[in-house]
Amino acid sequence: MVKAIGEVDISAVDLFEFLGKDDGDMKIEQMILGWEVLNDVDETTKVMWNAINCPFPIQSRDFVSVKHMRQDGGQFFIVSKGINSDRALEKGRTRGSTTINSWILEATGENKCRITRLIHVDIKGSVPTVMLNLAVSKTGEQIVNLRSYLASKGLLQ
Repeated sequence: MVKAIGEVDISAVDLFEFLGKDDGDMKIEQMILGWEVLNDVDETTKVMWNAINCPFPIQSRDFVSVKHMRQDGGQFFIVSKGINSDRALEKGRTRGSTTINSWILEATGENKCRITRLIHVDIKGSVPTVMLNLAVSKTGEQIVNLRSYLASKGLLQ
C-alpha cells in the first residue's frame, strides 16, 4: 500500500466535485490511456474501466472497479475497489486488480483541504522490482500534478 498526503488551496467541496467527475483522474494522471463508465449504479456509485500505460518493456494494464463517493461531515471520500468483470481484455494488455484506490479530503480551512491518497494495486504479471518502485514513487506526484492542474485553470484560492 502506498500513502501520500498533501494540502491544496481549494475547498474540500470543490475538490470533491472535481475529482468525482468521470474524467477527474484523467486530467492529472499522465499514465491513464483511457476510461469508460460501464454502469451507473446510482448518483454516488459507478462501475469504471480504465487503462494505464506502463514503461517499456511492460504491457499496459487495465482495471475494472466500483467507484463510490461519500461525504461525512467535513470529510469527503472517493474510493474504488476492483471487481471481476466480463469486459473483454484488449489485446496487448494485462488486467490488474485494485485492492483500494482512494482520495480522502478533509477541510482544513475555508479554502484549504488536506488530501490523503491511498493506493494498493496488483498490476499482475512479471514486473521487475525497480519498475514497481518507480510506480510507487509517482503516487505523491499525483498531488503535485493536481495542484499544478488546478492552478493552471485558476481554481486555487
